[in-house]
Amino acid sequence: MNEVMFTLSNVSYQYPHGQTALQNITLSIKRNKKIAVLGNNGAGKSTLFFLLNGLLKPTSGTIYFCGHPLSYNKKAIQKLRKAVGIVLQDSDSQLFMPTVFEDICYGLYHVGINGKEIEKLVQQAMIETDTYHLKDRSIHSLSIGEKKRVAIAGILAINPEMFILDEPTAGLDPYYSKKMIELLNNIHLQGKTIILSTHDIELAYEWADEMIVLHKGKIVLQGSPFTVFKEEDTIQSCHLDLPWMYVLQKLVSPLDEASSKNLNKKQLIQQLKNAISNKTCRK
Repeated sequence: MNEVMFTLSNVSYQYPHGQTALQNITLSIKRNKKIAVLGNNGAGKSTLFFLLNGLLKPTSGTIYFCGHPLSYNKKAIQKLRKAVGIVLQDSDSQLFMPTVFEDICYGLYHVGINGKEIEKLVQQAMIETDTYHLKDRSIHSLSIGEKKRVAIAGILAINPEMFILDEPTAGLDPYYSKKMIELLNNIHLQGKTIILSTHDIELAYEWADEMIVLHKGKIVLQGSPFTVFKEEDTIQSCHLDLPWMYVLQKLVSPLDEASSKNLNKKQLIQQLKNAISNKTCRK
């Protein structure tokens, strides 16, 4: 199996009104990665996602999907969207059927799945996203968090190889943000690639295997969280903050690639306690 799902070669996109959203993007996206895309508003994050899902076609450059140039005929786009599911930031733009059950079914019909198989796939997706109890509810009666979970269920039912999520925790309180990340982690454990955009720097630093920083339509940084955030001047020039976990760990111990890998808040707090304890003992 090809390890690389997408390769973008000198890809640019200009909207019809003249705005250039992406400029000469060259990028590879590998399978089974957790990738966070960072950037301020207007950096080009959503445009990049729309290109990966075939909702937009590059103005110039080439997108390769599984080693082949992406085609935009109906059959090719259907195949792409079965492999690459996208969850929009505004769930109201994505959910439009009368009930939760009908909305989750919708995508399956459009990838050619019919009959009893649909009910089985929808039921499993609702169980995994904790939306089964909502199946007969009207879409318009759902909370923001419920709508986001239903939108993910609609993609999960199709069983794509890659999940693209635009600001999945936006508008959620801390409890439901945590539940959302738990859901995405469970999906990733099934061997799926997950790429999300977020303004939550702390989430990105703790969660992602890899980061992509966009600024004014260009990729300015890419790599592991450590590799990205050690470029502190570049991060600040992109109007982004440094994660407090990164800053604190620098104070606790020398920061390198190995010590920052898979870092989480509990580990950092323990490191801080150990450092304080050692300092106290030396006195």
